[in-house]
Amino acid sequence: MVHADRCCAGRYVAPEFVQRLRAYDEVEAGGTVTFVAQYRATPTPTVKWFKDEEEVRATERHQLDDDQSNGIIRLTIRDVLEADEGAYKCKVENREGVASTTGYLSVAGTQACLHHLIRTELN
Repeated sequence: MVHADRCCAGRYVAPEFVQRLRAYDEVEAGGTVTFVAQYRATPTPTVKWFKDEEEVRATERHQLDDDQSNGIIRLTIRDVLEADEGAYKCKVENREGVASTTGYLSVAGTQACLHHLIRTELN
């Protein structure tokens, strides 16, 4: 996929997604989920991730990857919590424009985990 400054000598391209986020992902509480997309843009854009319109920053649980050689971007969330459920958006922007893609994360098993913890503490 072409997106680096050197590839389109003198030509600028507004960001576009050649692979969008999956519309829906489901993961078990405590598991790991990775959102993947791929963009094309010149010049190289800034990439930002959002959960329910709040920016996601890199933490011990949140890993943000942007492979500028091929435009593949990833957001990996480890040890998923019920609070991680929601709409995730990736926004790619350069001086020519902006593009975004959104997917929804559902966290399964949160009630089962809660009941297990309660039972464990009662015994």
